[in-house]
Amino acid sequence: MAEEEESKDKERSKYNEANLNIQRLHNCWLRCTVFRSNARYDKWKWELDTVWTELCQDVKEERLADYDKVEKENTKLRNKIGSTKNRNELYDAINERHIFLRRLQDRVGKGGTYEDESGEAMD
Repeated sequence: MAEEEESKDKERSKYNEANLNIQRLHNCWLRCTVFRSNARYDKWKWELDTVWTELCQDVKEERLADYDKVEKENTKLRNKIGSTKNRNELYDAINERHIFLRRLQDRVGKGGTYEDESGEAMD
């Protein structure tokens, strides 16, 4: 009986942490939208680092077998942001990383799942 309760507590804790992680990601994306809308590219850039921090553990936990490739792509995009020469290039580079992280969020199961009218999940 005690083992069963402990097992339920672990499952509940796991569920709660996943829910909190999704809420933190949601809040990060909201801030990113505000920063982009207000042309606060420095804050937008740093908020994307927070998104990466929230997602990278899921990537590491073998939900994605290509963690090294994903990490290299993230680093490449961060470096691209740092090497921009004007605000237009900066915007484009940050937005490219933003899109990369959004897609990554979907890949690790923390994003939206879309269904068509038949109830089948769509990619």
